[in-house]
Amino acid sequence: MGEHSGLIQYKYRLKDKDKFLFKSVEESIEFSDPKASSYTYFKLPIDSESFTVLRSKITDNKKSIDLKVRDDKTGEWEHYESGVDDLNEIKKILEAIGCKPMVIFNKQRYTYKQDGFRLDLDDNDKLGPLLEVKFKPEKKDFVLGLLRKFGLKEGDRDMRSILEIYLEENK
Repeated sequence: MGEHSGLIQYKYRLKDKDKFLFKSVEESIEFSDPKASSYTYFKLPIDSESFTVLRSKITDNKKSIDLKVRDDKTGEWEHYESGVDDLNEIKKILEAIGCKPMVIFNKQRYTYKQDGFRLDLDDNDKLGPLLEVKFKPEKKDFVLGLLRKFGLKEGDRDMRSILEIYLEENK
């Protein structure tokens, strides 16, 4: 997935969440308690030259809508987000202009943060466990070393968005 807000982001599909969590304890990585989130992805009524994601989100009772646009040549993302008071009204507005709900993901997110990098372990109801790794460029060697301890290689990362993964697996 390229860079986002000055951070590099990698994504991995995990075969065994429990094995990953056990290994994280061995590496002194303590994840937060899980936070529940729900994301509704919308199909846009326009064709875009770049991959574009429009979604509404609820996390810890915080409601928002966001738009992500990927430059398919560089892999870099632009991200716009705003809080909203009433998601039902936002959904009605989006549907009135031709945006159709495509899929809803519910997930539990476990997070570990350290200076310069972050691990987000998502237990996604439709895709299973996913690991997102976000880090500053100067932390790349350290993060790649840590990922190797988990049996994850840089070349094994999934460059697709969560929505792309889902759509390709559920054609």
